[in-house]
Amino acid sequence: MTTTQIDVQALAIELATLITDRQAQPTLLDAEAAASLLNVPASWVLAEARANRIPTVRLGKYVRFRRDDLQAWIERRAAR
Repeated sequence: MTTTQIDVQALAIELATLITDRQAQPTLLDAEAAASLLNVPASWVLAEARANRIPTVRLGKYVRFRRDDLQAWIERRAAR
């Protein structure tokens, strides 16, 4: 095998792993999962959602949180 073939094969394996990991994580989180991601109590997450201080997705009476939105929100907060 040439160096190029080995690099392509390694890249393909890494890409497959990333895609599988991404699909294993739900896009929409409930308050418990969002709280776990943020390392805070679920009650805090719900209170912040009611006050519109964290990004939410409203589905009727349900409040959900996009993992990517929360991670971007964390990054913006950390940059201050």
